[in-house]
Amino acid sequence: MSLDFEFAEGIDRKLIEYTQADGSLHWLPRAQSFVFYQMGLQHDIDGEMTDVKLIECARRIALLDMMAHHAHYWETVDGIQYGYRHSLADVVTYWGLTTNVSHKTRTQWDSYFQKCWINTTNKRYDSDVKEVIERLSKRVPFSTHKNTES
Repeated sequence: MSLDFEFAEGIDRKLIEYTQADGSLHWLPRAQSFVFYQMGLQHDIDGEMTDVKLIECARRIALLDMMAHHAHYWETVDGIQYGYRHSLADVVTYWGLTTNVSHKTRTQWDSYFQKCWINTTNKRYDSDVKEVIERLSKRVPFSTHKNTES
């Protein structure tokens, strides 16, 4: 499956692309990353921008941020690279972006989040704990070690 998308008609092109000195056209990292971010957000950001929609988007962003602590996109300014995370400001900036990512209701998204993030994290945590317990159970008590000083 491919990710299809279209920015809102009439969007300021400076928000999504830039031209390098050689004349080549490139995506802005923020815009490109936000398109792919829709796979996690799974909320339509077109039609009328209402408080209800923005509140739900903000809730989803907060939950996603709680699980993934990495930068979503990077930009280089004066030779220094900065990492940024998506926020509600990006939802507002790119309002009207349409993708073929399915829109999920709050209940559907919560189930998706539970399945993809919480359960996976818990399984990973459980696996790590089991591994540590197994490793520790094979350790020999100190009193059974041979005294090598004699």
